[in-house]
Amino acid sequence: MDELRIDEELLNDCLREVSMSGDNQHRGIKGLLEMLAMAGYRWRTPVKVVLFNGNMEADLDEEYNAYLDRKACGEKITWAEHDTEMKK
Repeated sequence: MDELRIDEELLNDCLREVSMSGDNQHRGIKGLLEMLAMAGYRWRTPVKVVLFNGNMEADLDEEYNAYLDRKACGEKITWAEHDTEMKK
């Protein structure tokens, strides 16, 4: 199993930064950081990250799986590029 090790104080600092009003406020980043923090608080429960894109989900779509495998291997590719290649 892969493991993420994150300094709790750094995570808390980042959450405070994106929660403040002004230029650094960002709801999307705040939501991601909150999910990450909750996964850390619930350290006894293994976490599985499942990506989805529109109606495709990593657990269910073989073509999306192939695309994510390419991304995991370090390829700089977008879904649109991958989809176009597969349709040729």
